[in-house]
Amino acid sequence: MRDGDPVPLTPKAFDTLALLVRRSGHVVGKDELLEEIWADAFVEESTIAQNVFTLRKALGQNHTENQFIETVPKHGYRFIADVKAIDGATHAKPENGHHRAAPDTTTVSEKISDAELGDVAAVEAASTDARANGNEEGDVAIVNVKAADAESHLPPARHGELQSATQRTRFSFPTRWLAPVLLLFAVAMAIGLFRLTRKNEAASGFATLSPLTRTTQLTNNGQVLLTAVSPDGKYVAYIQNERGQESLWVRQVEVAGRIEVVQPSGSHFVGITFSPDSNSIFYVNYDKDWSFGGLYQVPVLGGAARKILTDVDSQISFAPDKKRFAFVRNYLRRNETHLIIANLDDANQLQHLAFHEGVHWMTDAAPAWSPDGKIIIRQARMETSNPANPKTHLVAVQVADGKQTIFNTHQWEAIDAIEWLADGTGLIVAARDKASLLAYQLWQIDYPGGEARAITKDSNSYSSASVTADMKSLVTILHRRIVNLWIAPGDKASEAVKILSGNSKELGWMLGVQWLRDGRIIYGSTASGKEDIWLMNADGSNQKQLTTTAGANVEPTVSADGRTMVYVSKAADGAPHLWKMNLETGECAQFTNGVSELRPDISPDGRWVVYMLVDKDSPRVWKTSIDGNEAAIQLSDKITSVPRFSPDGRFIACFYRADVDTFSKLAVIPSDGGEPVKVFDKSPTTIIESGIQWTPDGRALTFIVNRHGVSNIWLQPLDGSPAKQLTNFTSETIFRFAWSPDGKMFVAERGTEIGDIVLINK
Repeated sequence: MRDGDPVPLTPKAFDTLALLVRRSGHVVGKDELLEEIWADAFVEESTIAQNVFTLRKALGQNHTENQFIETVPKHGYRFIADVKAIDGATHAKPENGHHRAAPDTTTVSEKISDAELGDVAAVEAASTDARANGNEEGDVAIVNVKAADAESHLPPARHGELQSATQRTRFSFPTRWLAPVLLLFAVAMAIGLFRLTRKNEAASGFATLSPLTRTTQLTNNGQVLLTAVSPDGKYVAYIQNERGQESLWVRQVEVAGRIEVVQPSGSHFVGITFSPDSNSIFYVNYDKDWSFGGLYQVPVLGGAARKILTDVDSQISFAPDKKRFAFVRNYLRRNETHLIIANLDDANQLQHLAFHEGVHWMTDAAPAWSPDGKIIIRQARMETSNPANPKTHLVAVQVADGKQTIFNTHQWEAIDAIEWLADGTGLIVAARDKASLLAYQLWQIDYPGGEARAITKDSNSYSSASVTADMKSLVTILHRRIVNLWIAPGDKASEAVKILSGNSKELGWMLGVQWLRDGRIIYGSTASGKEDIWLMNADGSNQKQLTTTAGANVEPTVSADGRTMVYVSKAADGAPHLWKMNLETGECAQFTNGVSELRPDISPDGRWVVYMLVDKDSPRVWKTSIDGNEAAIQLSDKITSVPRFSPDGRFIACFYRADVDTFSKLAVIPSDGGEPVKVFDKSPTTIIESGIQWTPDGRALTFIVNRHGVSNIWLQPLDGSPAKQLTNFTSETIFRFAWSPDGKMFVAERGTEIGDIVLINK
């Protein structure tokens, strides 16, 4: 702990620190460290150096002061800071005399950075020589352990204001128990992956994998956003997010070592694709302001990047001729996405093969070119028989004439990745359907039949899907969210008290939270096994489940008199609509039936409900009477989202965009609708989904800003004075928050999402 906040460490770094502290004042040799910490695995001495560097960085050690760990050349390390034993715990050891750490599923190659791939021996020799000469920089020269925090915010105008609540988020927070937990996740994934129904024994790809298939977790830092495996199966490329800074890394699958191919520059990566010959990587990223995306090419082992094309809004996919590639481009003003083919030798000569209504989000799957070169599979949102519940489909586009047909009839809620099997008999997709709620699972889709078979069926979420040319290896990213609910004084975040803990695959802002006038807290939770609304005391006691109907029940808001709750339920037709519940009798009923209604808030007088209606990816603020006696009213024709009534009910705060390709701002509009009466610029790292809260006096707005991977509450006075930071958290992200009625306390869900690469081998 530092100043009351936890300092994240990897499991092995924590165990190394524990051993050095137990032996404080004494030299702990390298052999002893290897035997104690890695008794169950074979690792090299360079791994010790990495752990020591990690600890020095976490402890704040430098060359002049704050000395904690001393290097004893040619021998080992010694903890030299003062240590006070409490009840003998500092020197306690397990009865068998060994401290057995949890199995480390990360290979040695993951633990070496800034070294040329494959040249591990040279790195280790340089490290050993440096330490032997008493050079403390010997550790720093070979390792680059990165802090486990990241930045999350919605891209502004270029990709639309409000993404789906299932948007992949980008946070990490290694803890001591994370490695064994993730190992169990990987094992569970392997079991689910290979216990498949084999209706066709001749089917190729991952439908016929043996239960003895080997799975390997390639990273354990929790910071991975995107990944891809090279066609020859030798390399894995991935995007890593360190405190909001994204960078491109490459590591070999079987040989220790990794390199940073593209350093952090404030840009944001959308996709990575290996060249067909595995010699280079093509990536798409956006500048800091999220303007047009650019396509770049860089050698697989690093070097100067070459810009290929501007205005690219997806990962690319190569044709079998290895010269052409496909991608999508958004035309926001027309609300269209075009599927485009370009030639690598002259990328500016473009063929607009097909288009569809709607824009392509960063979380949407990129197009996939078939191995025979005849079709390109893309995803597209389409209306169903129920206009309020559009679904995502896999669409086959004929390369010869652009003709489009629905290839797979399974109705998906969203699709994150599409990857062809090299023999053309099917595809691997990462997608979610109604059954999987908010978690993305891996599926195999037969071609041309279109039959969908689940590969994974668990509570985890998977993004990315990349398969080698021999179809023997698949890489994906395993996601898990770790969150806790805290309460704290508004001006003293250091005094935060945890009232509820748990893991959740859902995004907290969708679950919702509100502090009631009687001192209790109403909140969304998955404790029942699905998304439901619960009530508890402010200290976390007396938890009571309020909703029990089928489907997801989220985003609660309660009237000032505490009698009526309005919430979002996705039950009857699969689309989210507003429901109300009498908290005294438990009686509930649906009272809206539009396209998709989200983020409700009840007016102070209890008569009105303001909400966000989303139609064709475009949110607008509406209001309706809570008793249903008056027709719903659209309050703004601009792009507006996450509305909130002022304490006096006269105004509504929201996020606002005057035009489709402008950046969003904070705005205050009249509760009867019309143009904004107040507009404020906001930080580009504002987490829009976390919403807006008024101060009790109605003089300011509060919201969440994420900077360098850490979230805090900020305040924007309505008098136009500069926004200021209210809380001083030093770690984690705030997903949802609410003020107590008197404005003196707040409740917040804080936590992180972990993303690591899993390799599955046949």
